[in-house]
Amino acid sequence: MEAKSRVVLVEPVRLHAGLWQRLLEDDDRIGQVELVEDYEQAWQAVQRADVVALGTSLFQQDALAFAQRVATSLPAVRVVLSGIPRSESAVLAAVEAGATGLILRDESVEEALATIAAVCNGDGRVARDLAPVLMDHLAKLRRMRLDPHTEGRRYQELTEREREVLTLVARQLSNQEIAEALVIELGTVKNHVHSILQKLELQNRHQAADYLLSLETDSLA
Repeated sequence: MEAKSRVVLVEPVRLHAGLWQRLLEDDDRIGQVELVEDYEQAWQAVQRADVVALGTSLFQQDALAFAQRVATSLPAVRVVLSGIPRSESAVLAAVEAGATGLILRDESVEEALATIAAVCNGDGRVARDLAPVLMDHLAKLRRMRLDPHTEGRRYQELTEREREVLTLVARQLSNQEIAEALVIELGTVKNHVHSILQKLELQNRHQAADYLLSLETDSLA
């Protein structure tokens, strides 16, 4: 039987936290839930988590900053941001911060739980009517990266080992699987991933995979 995800719920308002914890623990699609009240506790807890869900009571800019920190330093941890306004700018800001699941302010409890469950399952999820917005944004990013010289220079900054790690990241291998494939320590893999994201100016491993695919596509064009 496949192990369920470990979820860290960050929610400073105790009433909201208690309600969310009950809902999450009662959902068979969602695994073990750990409740924390602030970012300091969350950063310690997220080291051993698969998913971090940021509650609606958090200041939005703080939540975005924390999401970006997780995406950059702990790319294997998936982030759910809740309480997002139904606007293009807010949604794009959340995605660019590294969130793989978005819960909008006007969505139902059932939709919110479905989003968290999808992220626990390794998928991304956003309101269906906003999917075209994200696709348009990705297309714009793609056009901005059409200069192979700029992208090639960034790739050349990677060490040979970092290129190996990037290739395995693009194949959707976890950090543990990469460590086993290259016969190196797990901590070393995490350091390589962090360095790759910094050098390529990317926010998470999903963007890294897209980056490598774009380079390979450009080279064949």
